[in-house]
Amino acid sequence: MDEELKTILDKERKLLEEAEVPIATVSATFFDQIEEQHAYQFKREEIVFSRAHYSQALSLLIAAGEAKKSFWFVDPTNFVAAEDWQKVLVTEKIAEAVARHETLKKLKDIIDTRARDKLPISDAIKDPLLYLFENVKRPIASFHYETGNLLAEAGKTVLQAVTDPHVRPQYLKNADKETLHYAVFDDKTKIELLEGAQREGKKLNPDRVVVTGPPVDPRIVEARKNKSPASLGDRLARNEPLKLAITTGGLGTNKGEIETILVQLLPFIKGKGHPIKLICYAGTHEDFATMFGLFAQDNDIHVGNEVDPEANYRILRGSGIMDANEKLVNWMFPWADGVITKPSGDMAYDSAAAGCFLLLMEPWGEWEERIQETFEQRGVARRATPETFESQLKALVEPAIHEHETWFTHAVEQALKLDPIFLTGAKNILDTLLSLGK
Repeated sequence: MDEELKTILDKERKLLEEAEVPIATVSATFFDQIEEQHAYQFKREEIVFSRAHYSQALSLLIAAGEAKKSFWFVDPTNFVAAEDWQKVLVTEKIAEAVARHETLKKLKDIIDTRARDKLPISDAIKDPLLYLFENVKRPIASFHYETGNLLAEAGKTVLQAVTDPHVRPQYLKNADKETLHYAVFDDKTKIELLEGAQREGKKLNPDRVVVTGPPVDPRIVEARKNKSPASLGDRLARNEPLKLAITTGGLGTNKGEIETILVQLLPFIKGKGHPIKLICYAGTHEDFATMFGLFAQDNDIHVGNEVDPEANYRILRGSGIMDANEKLVNWMFPWADGVITKPSGDMAYDSAAAGCFLLLMEPWGEWEERIQETFEQRGVARRATPETFESQLKALVEPAIHEHETWFTHAVEQALKLDPIFLTGAKNILDTLLSLGK
């Protein structure tokens, strides 16, 4: 590591030592932000593993700021040694290949239970992570099991956020350590965690597992104040556009479904049938942004400015995960009536918390099937049918349920009635973390 980068690492380490709320995750690099802050030039390309592990960690940072608590947030991926950088690239390529290819996707359960314990990034992040947190005395919030396990094994007090309503085996690795605590989405996940520890012969006191709810950025929750089923119903009755967003995940999932749905949406974009306005979220992926752009070009659709709420068709793509996430927070969640997404632990919960209905693409694992069930049972979501999405949309816009409501207005109403725990997870995690330091 060169001396200039070592100086930056030492500054980050000092900030973590002083923070009332120190946060660790493994999600992506933020080279552009570090370069801007420290006037340092990285000779590496940005990489992204997951939006969820970033956005959920960020939700705690925002909650801490609102509570006037000092905080600092690091991802050790940014400080991996030069000789280990190839391990990071290999891990990203493995994850992206599994996310994008149907055949490899069928192997995901095997990868989750076996290979992830041996993924090369584990060794690559260990030294920078432990150096950064070496002198931290306060409890640490972790939003990835890799950081949580490494810090717990180093003797730190850790609050490990379980980032889906699902317990991967890696969360149980150090479950018998009294200094490791857990924040989970719901009671079902808590029971699953306790059962898993018992099955592995590890003593896990139930008091070390706190049901906090999903960690959603408070700024996203704030967006729900602009939503109203009555105003949506009035707009639809006046044949004004339905405002939809279609999104991919951090690794670029569901591309085939998204392509199919775009074709099905074309008549609505062109004003045949009920009109829509559409945001296409590409994450950080150039190929998705290109796909959305070529679709517009081939069909003579004007691509509006990404910040223009009146534009009929917009493409949101970030230069890195921080930029991409801020575009969602600022321009998509406050604007959208509904979101077409896979039922993920970040996008689905964020969208519902923002007061949006959900049209759900194919789940990527049993945990996402559980998320789909959660929101279907609450009337917020339906499974999208990509091949017949045009007819599905026509049916859902009809005033056919209850007192002549459309499904869209009913689903928004249910999103606005969600239990408070769907909205307060970030604050609950903050309160739990601070209580561990008393």
